[in-house]
Amino acid sequence: MFAQTGTPVPALSSFDAMITAAMAKYNVTGAALAVTHNGRLVLARGYGFADQENKIAVQPDSRFRIASLSKLITAVTVMHLVEQGKLSLDQPAFALLPDLQPPAGATVDPRLASITIRQLLTHSSGLHDNSDGDPMFLSAQITSLLNVPAPASTENI
Repeated sequence: MFAQTGTPVPALSSFDAMITAAMAKYNVTGAALAVTHNGRLVLARGYGFADQENKIAVQPDSRFRIASLSKLITAVTVMHLVEQGKLSLDQPAFALLPDLQPPAGATVDPRLASITIRQLLTHSSGLHDNSDGDPMFLSAQITSLLNVPAPASTENI
């Protein structure tokens, strides 16, 4: 049996059964679930442990790093916007992000302006080869470089 947090909703107990069965089948130690209906949150539950060693249960609002899972969601969303004529795969991507500014005193690589949406979706811009690691795991270096408090925020990364 997995630890469960959040308010149980008897009419939605099938979700609890489904999640705990999947966790057992796939050896998942912790999960969170939110269910909405008509724009309203109707169920928010945590299952298992966020930290097994210290027996810290997952809470309904626990954060999980979803890593590359979001790439598929992003790609589908972008392609939907392309189908609607709201984006072109060959338009410069960073022109769409005017609020994204470099830190004070930083020099912007001029190649950044030519990176297209297509290149971002296919990881083919050539600008970053990942040889220095995934920025997600470089929090200490990022906070040091930017002279900001640790851990590095999403915006700083």
